[in-house]
Amino acid sequence: MKRVCIVTSVHLSSNPRVLKEADALLEAGYYVHVVATETSVPFEPLDETICADLRWDRTVVTRGTIPLYAWKTLKQRYARKLIHRRGKATYKEAVIAHHRLTESLALAASRIRADLYLAHHLGALPAAATAAKMNGAKLGFDAEDFHTEEVTVEKQDFDDQIARRVIEETLLPRCDSLTAASPLIAQQYRQTYGVSMKPILNVFPLAEAPNDPTAWQGGSSNEHSALRLYWFSQTIGMGRGLEEIAEAMVLMRTPVELYLRGNPDQEFVEKLLRGAGGEDSRERIHILPLVPNRELIRQSIGFDLGLALELDQPLNRSLCLTNKIFAYLLVGLPVLLSKTRAQEAIAEKMGLAALLVDINRPEAVAASLDAFALDTDGRAKASQVAWKLGREQFNWDIEKLKFIESVESQIGRP
Repeated sequence: MKRVCIVTSVHLSSNPRVLKEADALLEAGYYVHVVATETSVPFEPLDETICADLRWDRTVVTRGTIPLYAWKTLKQRYARKLIHRRGKATYKEAVIAHHRLTESLALAASRIRADLYLAHHLGALPAAATAAKMNGAKLGFDAEDFHTEEVTVEKQDFDDQIARRVIEETLLPRCDSLTAASPLIAQQYRQTYGVSMKPILNVFPLAEAPNDPTAWQGGSSNEHSALRLYWFSQTIGMGRGLEEIAEAMVLMRTPVELYLRGNPDQEFVEKLLRGAGGEDSRERIHILPLVPNRELIRQSIGFDLGLALELDQPLNRSLCLTNKIFAYLLVGLPVLLSKTRAQEAIAEKMGLAALLVDINRPEAVAASLDAFALDTDGRAKASQVAWKLGREQFNWDIEKLKFIESVESQIGRP
């Protein structure tokens, strides 16, 4: 049996792409083992929910004992000081500086025999590379983001950015299999490092969606009801376009409600409420709890418009296509897309299902939302187009064939 080991430096519950790939490989006949981390208490209950239904093997890497994790933290700080002092890094320094658990991930992955080690997130790439070398196997990397440009200049840790670049320029040319979560991420990696990546969209399986369009029911039955906007992510916080949409809500003439699903930054939420109208906004902005990845699609039912509010900065946000877009489409939910390079490109393919706006112009956003709220027939047509796109074009049942093909090209069929 052909064997694949997927290595990720984050929780399984915060990495739905790993779950989809592992399931697809298992269905195709491969043996699958996933090595992941558990370091954040809020995500542990979700991990347990996911793991109750797993059909493939997994190994969990934790922080370990307090003294051991303290030692890893000191090593990371020392490596970053060296990088800061010299303005450059060796590969070994870069690995230690970027992620405290990479060495532990490498040890865990190396113990698992596989034909292909497939890394997710940059902290896992050196670990997968070590395991592949030790076991004489192929190495793959699935780039969910353009990792050297994931944070704004104001928040950027330049020592870590140097470390990221060293890891990528050292290991990407050595990879046998390279995939990316959007066409523009693949294009950026090609321009930066001269490597070729196959775009595989971050979509969802049809099995997680309603079986027919009658299962979808919009939140607003007529033009006098409040327009129900929906957004989800791991964290409800700054830099996600939420401040801008709250500002636009204040300017709208039609009733509107905003539903946010995720782990809330309470200080940010209070700021958001003030920006959306103070105490009155508490009746219009609703915080919803995190749910397991496999429930994200059905939890999108019952709203009127899904929000994909990416910003132009940092660069990665302009290049990415988040799974929000495709979750909305699978339940027939039209999507409000902010104007980024990637989202402008996909808006052309989405037609009536896309409402493209300049999120930095709140008056224009408010006008677009008002027009959408009042156009009952237009909303119905947009929903029909969204449903069709989700069923016929943007789903994992289609994209996973490209993924399996990329694996088969390296290690053959199981």
